[in-house]
Amino acid sequence: MPEPWRILPRMRDTVILGGGVIGAATAYYLSLRGIESTVVERRAVASGASGTAAGLLSAPTPADLRQPWGSLAGQSLALHFDVAAALDGPATYDFEPIDTVLIAVSEPERRELLQVFGEAAWRDAAAIASRCPWLQASAILGGVVRRGSAQLDPARFTQTLLDAARAEVIIATAESIAVASGSVTGVVVAGASHSASTVILAAGPWTAETATLLGVEVPVSPLKGQILRMEVSNAPDGAFSDLAGNYVVRKRNGLIYTGTTEEDVGFDERPTAAVERQILASASALAPIIAGGKVVERTACLRPLSADGTPIIGAVPGVTGAYLATGHGRKGILLSLATGRALAELITHGESESVDLAPFSLQRFAAEVP
Repeated sequence: MPEPWRILPRMRDTVILGGGVIGAATAYYLSLRGIESTVVERRAVASGASGTAAGLLSAPTPADLRQPWGSLAGQSLALHFDVAAALDGPATYDFEPIDTVLIAVSEPERRELLQVFGEAAWRDAAAIASRCPWLQASAILGGVVRRGSAQLDPARFTQTLLDAARAEVIIATAESIAVASGSVTGVVVAGASHSASTVILAAGPWTAETATLLGVEVPVSPLKGQILRMEVSNAPDGAFSDLAGNYVVRKRNGLIYTGTTEEDVGFDERPTAAVERQILASASALAPIIAGGKVVERTACLRPLSADGTPIIGAVPGVTGAYLATGHGRKGILLSLATGRALAELITHGESESVDLAPFSLQRFAAEVP
């Protein structure tokens, strides 16, 4: 049998390290500008959080819009609708516009929702339970309806973007990145050297490891999240979530997704029985119909979380042709398209016309050092 590197195809001049949704979105928008990419992924396309996430695209709240990534979220949600129209999202990756309900179960949570959304948006428990049949009115104080949201199948979405980009995908490990006179000149993949003038590091929580190939420290770490996929008889449509980030949603294939957790446990990707019990108890308290359901799959994923919670997007300081796209936390699917478009603009024109990337620069962390 030949050595793995001997059967690798010739790589293109632009290489994306990471086969998740961020890398796929970047490949897609580069392709719209006439640039074809090679995606190098060590395991499989969407094998991490991009393949196991719930795929909820919640409209940003007024509080979200005050965050550094708020405008990115608003742009990206609009792009999701545009791309779904262009790529037949309902058929290819189960894209579906939905409204979601955000609930309050305590007086402090009610005050928080009023502060964020305003008095006019508040609905009492009966109105919310009528709007979202999942919910038991006696378990909540009320909530707000987040209109203009959507959902999709994240694994199929990622693959659809790569297919549309006509990206070459290589399942292998990038071993080194060659730099000469301060510029990227190539990569070594599975023992073979390939010329490349552009390399994009988009390997989720593994980006910190990949960045060491350039001698760069990237403050991103894994945030574990566990999700249950369930069969629930007579489950209603729609979705709800609480202020702790827990949710229940009915997918287009009829399965119910519920979760999720935020666990700082390193690179442990194993689902656990204790967390399954925790998720079921939390969901059942709000939606009793969940208690009669059957768990058919348990998943755990690792989202890339930056040290300050804001994505890291932009050029690698001091290395021409090297770029970063990581640290999106729980919002990777939502933020993927605006991130990919902004990077494509930066790579082809030297700056992003759609997003001010200054708040996302890696250099912001260097500025914090005394």
